[in-house]
Amino acid sequence: AFLTAISGLFILSMFQNCAQHDGEDGVLGLSSANCSPYLKAAFNSDVYPYAITNCATCHVPNGPGKGKFADTDRENAWAEFSVISNVTTKFYNNSISTSHAPGVSGPQLESAVTTVRQALETAEAECLQSVGGGVPGVAVVTNATEIGLDVGDQRKTISWVLNSEVSPTVNSSGAIFFIDIQATSANYYVISRPRIRTLGDDIHVKGINILINGSLYELATLYHGIDVVVPAGTGEETAVGLLSEQAVIVSAEVLTTNKLEIGFDALGIGAPEETQGE
Repeated sequence: AFLTAISGLFILSMFQNCAQHDGEDGVLGLSSANCSPYLKAAFNSDVYPYAITNCATCHVPNGPGKGKFADTDRENAWAEFSVISNVTTKFYNNSISTSHAPGVSGPQLESAVTTVRQALETAEAECLQSVGGGVPGVAVVTNATEIGLDVGDQRKTISWVLNSEVSPTVNSSGAIFFIDIQATSANYYVISRPRIRTLGDDIHVKGINILINGSLYELATLYHGIDVVVPAGTGEETAVGLLSEQAVIVSAEVLTTNKLEIGFDALGIGAPEETQGE
């Protein structure tokens, strides 16, 4: 049987239906301290104008909504917005939901909120390319890749080429990292079989971390203890290349647009003392 590590993400509603926003345990990402400049720039340019127009019924001082990110005082609004975790997905999904705020939210907002989502995704990408997005211990991170799974779909393999699809890149031609993912219910992913293929170089892999939509699942710790040097010439489907036979269960709302990233404490060529990214 697989050993599992369960992270505790609670997807909470916010915005115009006046539901509470979150302060989730064990999740870091755009709301982490080092990402603040990136997030604030997106907030000022795109989020705040949208919130003033579409979220001011509830999310203002003395309004019924928790999270006053439509406050007419921009700095107060920013302070409220900056503590929200998994914000990109929440902002978009709640805006286009017809049940979230009947008569206000819905598909008529999709064009406007897509611009907001793109601004937040750009901020996330820029931050994650700068020292792992400010996530403690994460030195190397893969590109964000759309998961593209619905509940019940077959298990899917996602891969990243190390010399072009991680940041900072690992200059080893032909080295690829693979991981499997499956959506087992509306609120859970099973992530399994992290593995690596090498060609001409030994690759040091240390500490594998899971991020969805830019948020680090700190409680998904099963792969944190990985610390191995995978020899040159190792194939993907070999005992040496398979870094763990165990699976991690991650609690997150399953959406085909969700994006997966893998962060590493260290990833590079050679023995640990020589590894890039440490």
